[in-house]
Amino acid sequence: MHTVVLQKADLDIAAPAPPIEADRMGAILGDDYDLVLLQQMLTDRQDKFAGAADIELFPVSIKHRRNELQEHATSFAEGLFIESPVDFGCRLNGY
Repeated sequence: MHTVVLQKADLDIAAPAPPIEADRMGAILGDDYDLVLLQQMLTDRQDKFAGAADIELFPVSIKHRRNELQEHATSFAEGLFIESPVDFGCRLNGY
């Protein structure tokens, strides 16, 4: 049902991305998600890593890398969208 409503609204928010760009964005987001899973595993199983010399550095490194990936994804995504978030919000409010 919601797809029918969206189709009728003609929400043209994203430019068609070439396959290479879509693959690149998928890789960036996939790497970020993999790091989320790694962080969760380390948190859930911290007793198994007790005494490991460098394990406490992992969360800091993971957070740093995720920030880099998210910044890269955000700047990369800006080129995929046709209009700014503010303009898009204004247009949605008009419906």
